[in-house]
Amino acid sequence: MNISTAPDAIWVQTQVFPHWSVTVPRSLTVIDPDSAEDEGYWHARDEHRSVSMTSYLLVDAATMEPVAATEIFDKLAAQVLPDGRSVTDQPDGLLSCAVIADDIGSSVASQALQGVVAADGVALITTITSDDEAWCRRVWNSIRHLPDEPLADAPSA
Repeated sequence: MNISTAPDAIWVQTQVFPHWSVTVPRSLTVIDPDSAEDEGYWHARDEHRSVSMTSYLLVDAATMEPVAATEIFDKLAAQVLPDGRSVTDQPDGLLSCAVIADDIGSSVASQALQGVVAADGVALITTITSDDEAWCRRVWNSIRHLPDEPLADAPSA
């Protein structure tokens, strides 16, 4: 029996925040936040690729009700995304948009997929860097919103 030891042989669905998960290669190293102020930030990387995510909880100050996904998306997407080629494939069932930006000045990779995902009361801003655009898209398309229940029995990175 041959078991592959290639870096991308094993992918795991990882709950990165109470409301979000992403599937990444097990070979990526999760970087712990520098301080408690970074609790809304998640980062994993290897020598040539990285995945960074920032999660926001958004409620209406007057009613304390979650802000509608469409309102979050309309305000955030135009402000956050850089110029780049539009990514037409999006995570299943989520209000989202992304672009591929080249020449990003990163020492890790030559391009980045940068995206915004919104659900009622939550937003996720994502940067995925790699020289392999298909790899970036695979990670992007694996993002899932976890509305109420955390992942059960899912392996973590």
